[in-house]
Amino acid sequence: MADEVSVPATGLFKQHFHWQVLLRWEVFGWILASMIAVAGLLLFFDEYWGANFCFMLTAIFLFAKVAALAIDSADPLWHRLAFTFLLFGLIGVGIVETVKGVNATRASHTPAPPSTVIESLGYSLKLLNTRESTLFLNEPLEPDHSFYRFQIANTGGDAISDIRVALDLPALLARQPIVIDHSFTDNLTVKPVFAAYTRTPPGGKTERISGLSNAVIVEISRLRQSGMIDLGFVTAPIKERRAIVATAPDGSIVLGVAPIYGRYGSVSIRRPVTRAGKTAIEMKSFPVNHPTLNTELIDISRPLRPESRSVLFLMTQDEMIKAINDHVDIQMEHHFQ
Repeated sequence: MADEVSVPATGLFKQHFHWQVLLRWEVFGWILASMIAVAGLLLFFDEYWGANFCFMLTAIFLFAKVAALAIDSADPLWHRLAFTFLLFGLIGVGIVETVKGVNATRASHTPAPPSTVIESLGYSLKLLNTRESTLFLNEPLEPDHSFYRFQIANTGGDAISDIRVALDLPALLARQPIVIDHSFTDNLTVKPVFAAYTRTPPGGKTERISGLSNAVIVEISRLRQSGMIDLGFVTAPIKERRAIVATAPDGSIVLGVAPIYGRYGSVSIRRPVTRAGKTAIEMKSFPVNHPTLNTELIDISRPLRPESRSVLFLMTQDEMIKAINDHVDIQMEHHFQ
């Protein structure tokens, strides 16, 4: 009687817990149906990675079932090879196309990021020789005077609005700025900075001295695609030890002698930019290098603190020291013309 009811432990576990139990049709069918149902539910909630996982797990079970059927079959070898090759191919193609379809659905349902226009604003400052400067001047260039050509160009794919450029040249302006060309531009304004100071000797009358400084403000309400601003500036001879007020590397405003901090001027650009659907004010500043003929003077490899300036005074340091020693009262001022 004991021999009729006793079952080896290994047989019992193999019958109910062996991995091949999963490949029995009654279990296998439920697994496939459950996996596909879960994948569909995940797709409904836009959980595409989970749906792909379920579909791939389903394909693995199908591969295993085909392999098990071929292994247990007593058919000739070529029958089993053809059977396995055909079904493996169909399952492989099916899972590849299914995953591709899920990914395509994800791409179509994923909202595109807000359009971002990467605007490109180029600027150039060069010192031209006397012969080149005559192309833009109605009269010859005075001895020891210099001619600078400043250009702004929109090389991006869309219009750029509300551009403000503060250009501090290496020397004082000798004339009003010249607009050489401005194409695809709306509302261009070029404003030289007018400098002045008063000197009052002890017991004497106040004398006012004025003239153009080295600073120019350029404002453009809209620079369209391929738009360009071309400006010319005639400057007076550079005086040694001219007084200057400049932005230090730490952001403080200092009074010194030009050139200062290894720069002979500066250019500061202020404009709104749109990135990822958000608009912000972008401010960039770069130094102007030593004036050398036909060489790019704006050094974009050495960015300065935003809105850095390098504005010259009408007086040299020696003139200021002499005025102090003579007890002459000096009052400085700068304003737009």
